[in-house]
Amino acid sequence: MPPTLVPAGTPLVTRQEGNHRVYVNPRISANQLALFAVSAHAKQESIVRSAKRVSKVKVANYAPARAAVYRTHTEDGLSEDRILAAAERLKDLGEPGSFEAACNKLSSKGLKGLAPIVAGIDCAGTRIQRPQSGFNHVLIEGVRVSIQPEVVFSSVYRGSNKFGGVLVNFSKTEPFNFKSGKYTAGDYAAFLVFQMLALRFSAQGGPRFGSCFSVDVPRGDVYVAPSSHVTMLKNIQAACRSIVRQWNEVEDEEEPEF
Repeated sequence: MPPTLVPAGTPLVTRQEGNHRVYVNPRISANQLALFAVSAHAKQESIVRSAKRVSKVKVANYAPARAAVYRTHTEDGLSEDRILAAAERLKDLGEPGSFEAACNKLSSKGLKGLAPIVAGIDCAGTRIQRPQSGFNHVLIEGVRVSIQPEVVFSSVYRGSNKFGGVLVNFSKTEPFNFKSGKYTAGDYAAFLVFQMLALRFSAQGGPRFGSCFSVDVPRGDVYVAPSSHVTMLKNIQAACRSIVRQWNEVEDEEEPEF
């Protein structure tokens, strides 16, 4: 079955178990799916468990950094100076000791890591406004996949309007350089950006492989979506079928450490 779009605002069925929210039906983020596609079985189970069972305890995150990447994009693309300026603004923002301050401090460090990498991301063009509830999810073989690039843009390529996107991974624990066969997790993450844009903007010209990026900030790597669309999609569909099989098999227990 070919991938289809699902409105991002469509509610997901959940149940509460202690301090955790448990998702009844398979759902996963682009980063998690990209890692799942290149991981051994034990790690795959860990990824599925993390996607299914989410702690309600607040943990400092990179949300301010992701918002800053979106805001600093211009028709010239992303620049090191603008990213560093955003990092400086966030560094001491928020009441000391507050959750907001922790997120801002973490995000400031993430943006400083991103700044020297952006020169290798050719994302010049008109920025597409991000929907309030995020871009529509992609349903792949029964798995609802959230693919949320920090930047989506349009540009003219060989006389035609084309779209592209930049998905940024700030996490130190989700390495995009893991590889299975020919492709890395970063390749799959960039491909998922292409897939979402192909469904969302097909009537307006669609995306270009060379304009769909994933960025692994902690490791300083930039990945471009491979042009082998058929192979990549088959591999992602196979990964999603495996997620469906594992969803009800994994035990609802605390996440093991790797």
